[in-house]
Amino acid sequence: MTEKEIKELESELGKPFPKGYKAVLLNYPQELIDLKLDEKILINDKKQLIALNEKWEKWIGDLAIIAIGEDGDGGYYFINMSDEAIYELDYENAHYLDEAETKFDFTGSLELVHDTLDEYIQFNQ
Repeated sequence: MTEKEIKELESELGKPFPKGYKAVLLNYPQELIDLKLDEKILINDKKQLIALNEKWEKWIGDLAIIAIGEDGDGGYYFINMSDEAIYELDYENAHYLDEAETKFDFTGSLELVHDTLDEYIQFNQ
């Protein structure tokens, strides 16, 4: 991803990205490219990131997080913009607010999976 695309993405999502996340987008790890996964645990495509965040927009709102990837098995990954911690939301383990399971507690369903973006990348290589 280029600097220009990152700036456009920040503008589109309305959130400035942390330096570490920008650095990863600019220098996407070759190891992740080589994996050739159907679902990307760390998306590096502007259009895909916009689409993923549009999916979660009504729940994310003003929270200082953005969606950064998915695992293809119902899990979605988010980065905290202030400390770059990585959270997972897994539909199967979501905390629902009603018995019909039509409304769920978004923030209560986020689980801290990695303290840093680097740890997240290392884990997935």
